[in-house]
Amino acid sequence: MGFTKEDVKPNAPKLFSALMYLRNMSVLGMASSSGALGLSTREDVISFFKSVLKSAVRLQDLTRELMLNQGIYIRPPMLSMPDKVDFVKRQHFLAGFIGGKRPLTAQEVTILFNNVQTNSIGKTLIMGSAQIARHKEVKDYFLRGKRLSE
Repeated sequence: MGFTKEDVKPNAPKLFSALMYLRNMSVLGMASSSGALGLSTREDVISFFKSVLKSAVRLQDLTRELMLNQGIYIRPPMLSMPDKVDFVKRQHFLAGFIGGKRPLTAQEVTILFNNVQTNSIGKTLIMGSAQIARHKEVKDYFLRGKRLSE
């Protein structure tokens, strides 16, 4: 059925800022459209995904710039460049799961940072939805999602 006029309340108070959500959607838009470009062969489909990618990059730039100007942009962790070469001493990359620990790789730090941001946005959306849910069953469903995200 989709949304009806009864579902939208234009004069309702704002639940949360849309900037972080839009920024996250721009990242997802860039990732999915670039992936689709690599799999497409029809010119009309390629043109469509190029347009989506261009729009996603523009949205990314606009939201980042606005968030930086407002002082609300959360910067990813910065990793310093090593001052010397460090060679692998053992071929046991999974150390840490069993036995000794190893430092996280830059890619692992990046993925963890992205997961925390994405989870935070999802949790915020779930909490906002729980606040406005009219039916107890729906509210309980959202609250269960909030607990899972924690």
